[in-house]
Amino acid sequence: YLPLPKEEILTRTHCSGYCREEEPGECRIEEFVKPLMKLTNFFAACSSGVRWSYRRGDEIDYYNPYRVKKIVLQIRSPFSVVLSRYKRFQEKRGIKATVAGFFSYCKNHDITYGEKYKTTFYTPEEMAFADDMQCHGEFYRVLKWYNKAFEVAAFLKIKPMLFYFEDYFDDLDGNVDKLFDYVGLERHPKCELPFDTQYEPMKEALLYFTKDHLAATHGFIDTIISPEVREAYSRYEY
Repeated sequence: YLPLPKEEILTRTHCSGYCREEEPGECRIEEFVKPLMKLTNFFAACSSGVRWSYRRGDEIDYYNPYRVKKIVLQIRSPFSVVLSRYKRFQEKRGIKATVAGFFSYCKNHDITYGEKYKTTFYTPEEMAFADDMQCHGEFYRVLKWYNKAFEVAAFLKIKPMLFYFEDYFDDLDGNVDKLFDYVGLERHPKCELPFDTQYEPMKEALLYFTKDHLAATHGFIDTIISPEVREAYSRYEY
């Protein structure tokens, strides 16, 4: 084992916002949407991380969230996030990702979760756009997650460092060096970079949506996101 750092320890958490379905309905609303509704619940969900042990493999561990000194927040276009989740889903099933397949994936998702989302969580303004979208529930979770992430940072009085997903692709080593500098850790010369640098450029991701779907999704996004998320998303041209 390497000695523990003298200062901060870098941990990773999905703050209850991550679930990759193997079967429809596997990501339960109670576990992956309700924590996004209330700051205290989201805050508690963030205070966990995955550690690995030789005996038991991956384990979820919890820590005191009030000890957090710095926050690194990865930003990614919501269109790319939703498309990536579809492609990962297809990859698990050994099926090639296609535009038609994405339409089907979103239709199944909206059937499985759509009415529950709309009747339980959506405001009338959000409802007005949802029926003309694809995967509105997926977008809802992504957008609400970012809203709450910035709320947590404000609650802790910490200005988060924003890392954009595509920047890893453009300059992986340089951005990882910035990450290590920010958290006060020394990067080992033989450090392997555990990042998946395969991503869909924005223009490619948008090809999976019709013009009508895009228009409705833009309205949905604008209705939900906070000013902080709007600023973080400003580099993306929808």
